[in-house]
Amino acid sequence: MLRTSSNRFAHSVSSRPRRSCRAVSIVVWLLPLLLAVAATDARAASLADYRARVHESLIALDTLAASGDEAGYADDATEREARVLGEVRRNIGAHERVEWAGGSLEADNTWLHNALADYERMDSDDTDARSLALRHISERLAALEQHLVRADAGSASTPARDKDAEKGRLASILRRPEYNQSETKNE
Repeated sequence: MLRTSSNRFAHSVSSRPRRSCRAVSIVVWLLPLLLAVAATDARAASLADYRARVHESLIALDTLAASGDEAGYADDATEREARVLGEVRRNIGAHERVEWAGGSLEADNTWLHNALADYERMDSDDTDARSLALRHISERLAALEQHLVRADAGSASTPARDKDAEKGRLASILRRPEYNQSETKNE
């Protein structure tokens, strides 16, 4: 009987290091992911920076579409295409925080990453469909760029908001008699 209890003790002691090793290995695997998420949340782009990256990506895709019309070696075209698509993905993240004087927003560019993936899956012999897909992506990026230009122009002319001043104005408006009539009627 003593022997079985010592075996139980030996088993429970030996399983503890295994459990802690599993916990450590899980933390080791999750740590880079958590750091990447924290870095993404901490990194916010200015509106001008985001607009410039959208513009660079638009130029790169237009150049790729124009070079697709030219005759060339298939290997060179494939390498160039992979390089350009990778550059566009690096320039414009799937999710990004964009800040300007008027506030901030979360830009969801998953449509772009999905469209680029769809383009890559297309048959390389179907040049018409591929050029049409590139044209659609470029048109949508151009529309995004135009919105960003307007937003940047609007934020430059709009002064930064002073929240305390706005709260003070709101409080003074709410103290006016026309807003306090319902309180006097209820009393």
